[in-house]
Amino acid sequence: MADQEDGELVRGAKGGDAEAFGGLVERHMRGVYALAYSFTQNHADADDLAQEAFLRAYRALGSFRERSSFRTWLYRIAANACINHLSRGAARPESLDEVAAPSNAIGPAEAASLSELEQRVAEVAAQLPANLRAALHLVVQQGLSHRDAAEVMGCTKAAVAWRVFRARELMMERLGPFLPDKAE
Repeated sequence: MADQEDGELVRGAKGGDAEAFGGLVERHMRGVYALAYSFTQNHADADDLAQEAFLRAYRALGSFRERSSFRTWLYRIAANACINHLSRGAARPESLDEVAAPSNAIGPAEAASLSELEQRVAEVAAQLPANLRAALHLVVQQGLSHRDAAEVMGCTKAAVAWRVFRARELMMERLGPFLPDKAE
């Protein structure tokens, strides 16, 4: 099933094939979880929100008209779930240690070998405003185009481009003392 395109899986799931929807979940779970984590900075919340996004997608699958990719449609559902979650003030912040080295992303040996710069980058990224962090995540880590990221975030391409630019700018400002001198 891994070689099937999303479109084939969507059509199968719309036709009642539970395995087809399971294939979509398997294919997109990591990205949806990462998106939710970029909003919440909390593993438990990200896990809950990823599950909620897939449940909402399953219930609304009949209304998916395939004008955009399934991934874009799903990420929009996930982003809305995250925004609703944050607007309820339900975020449970974790320590910076957990943000810098998420337990499900790397093993204990790898976490121990993170350099000071890597830890600082994770800390700075975690402190970005949610809209900047989400735009940066969608474009840089998920590889979405500005157009697709704009659709997910419910804004314009220009807004996404500005948010990514601003996120990078803030990170460079905050990381300045930790970056090697270019003159060397």
